[in-house]
Amino acid sequence: MKGEQDIQTYNLCKQCGKVFLLYRPYHIYCCIECRELVYKRRYRYKKRKRRPKECIQCGESFESNDSKKKYCSPECYEQHKKRFYKPVDAHRVICATCGLEFSTAHHAKIYCSSECFKDARDKRNRERMLR
Repeated sequence: MKGEQDIQTYNLCKQCGKVFLLYRPYHIYCCIECRELVYKRRYRYKKRKRRPKECIQCGESFESNDSKKKYCSPECYEQHKKRFYKPVDAHRVICATCGLEFSTAHHAKIYCSSECFKDARDKRNRERMLR
C-alpha cells in the first residue's frame, strides 16, 4: 500500500502541451494560468447588441442591451410608478403586548415596536420553559 503512493505519474497539459507531475489524479492543466486561460475562453462574456427601444412612460427612443428594460431613465421609472402603482393604505392596529394603537401598512404586523415583539417572544419562551 505504501509503495503505491510513491509512484509518480505524469500527465500532458491540455492547454500548453507541457508534461507535468500529477499531484491529484483529476488535474488536467499544469498550472493555474493554463486553467484560467481555458476557463476564460470557454466562459467568455458575450457582448449583446444594443437594440432600439421605446420608453413606456415618455415614448422617447433609447438603446439598451437589456431585453427587460422598459424606461429610458430612472426619472421615467419613478413617474410611471407614481402614476400606476397605488401606495398601500395604512390601517390601525392595537399592539398585542402593550395595547397601544398604531398605524401600519403590513397586514400581519401585531406589535408596535421591536421592544414589544421582544417582550412577547421572551414571555412565550418562559412559558415553554415552564411546561
